[in-house]
Amino acid sequence: MIKSFRPSAAVLVFFLLPLLLQAQGNSANTPGQGNADSAWMAVSNVSRPTSISKTANGNAKTKDQLDAEIAEQGKRMQQAAQSAKDFYTANPGHAKALEARKIEAVAALRGAPAGDVAWAQAATRLSKDFRERTDVPAKDRFEVALAADRLALTAKIKAKTAADSTVEWQLVAERLRTEFGDLPELHDFSMEVARRADLTSAVKTANEVTQSTKATANAKLRAQAILDRAALVGRPVNLKLAKVEGGILDLAQQKDKLTVVLVWSPSDPQGLESVKRFEKALPKDTQLVYVAFGGAAPLVNRLKSSASAPGVHCHAVAGTASKAASDALKLRYADLPCLYVINRAGVLTGLGRVEEFASLIAKASR
Repeated sequence: MIKSFRPSAAVLVFFLLPLLLQAQGNSANTPGQGNADSAWMAVSNVSRPTSISKTANGNAKTKDQLDAEIAEQGKRMQQAAQSAKDFYTANPGHAKALEARKIEAVAALRGAPAGDVAWAQAATRLSKDFRERTDVPAKDRFEVALAADRLALTAKIKAKTAADSTVEWQLVAERLRTEFGDLPELHDFSMEVARRADLTSAVKTANEVTQSTKATANAKLRAQAILDRAALVGRPVNLKLAKVEGGILDLAQQKDKLTVVLVWSPSDPQGLESVKRFEKALPKDTQLVYVAFGGAAPLVNRLKSSASAPGVHCHAVAGTASKAASDALKLRYADLPCLYVINRAGVLTGLGRVEEFASLIAKASR
């Protein structure tokens, strides 16, 4: 018969005391860990980037308003950099300590005050140290490197020692590719550059992204959108638009004159005013077509007077009309305002940003 076993008090103490001490230790550490986690949440919140809208209540913000918001955002980034440093200094063993160092470097770069050379130099040194660390994942070092290279090129552009051109930004992308390899984050940046590029350059980048095994699904969607827009060139534009004053304008029937279609968003009235940049250079037989994409009719009626050159005002009202315009013009992921130029034979010869007006008109006039 097997006898029942009753452990002595000494045996119980031998086995249970370590467990009790461990539990006490964990209990003692919990408040500190909780404080660190709360501090990390605060760092994450203050470092989260925010976008600055060019409009407020349907009205364009003044330069002073935009400058004030940019300055405020810069101060918040400076605060984020300091908060991140305070966090990893107080919690060097925390799981998020390394990420806090990344946030410090990126936020310091983004928060560099205009004209503050000392701050910019310190931020650059900080980013250089981080991007050279071998114990940091490539994607994190890439994020810091990109922020640093943005700051460097932006400073050159402001000093007029470099042009704010697609070529310069493409060179940044190529240098980052050489340094970090074929990263998903690199393709995201390449698509950002492609948005500013002429159609030929944008298509080249889009093809590279769609064929990459490393590009993200979002980057591939944006790349395909560029390829879809490019495929419109060489064909009539099959889109009927409702005129603001009544009636229908069929873009497929616009022949025997040069037709420049400016697509703009009522949420950004300055897009409508962009025609001022090129109106004096328009050929005499040019027809300007302003297409308000989305927005309410009263707002479009009020804003259309901002156009300095006469033209046909159309409105693709939010809903069925805007979807039809988006499908016909392949506006998905497109930046507004943008131009579509139809030649005298009624064929779309080019499309792109307002800044490309001269080359688009020249191509349509051949």
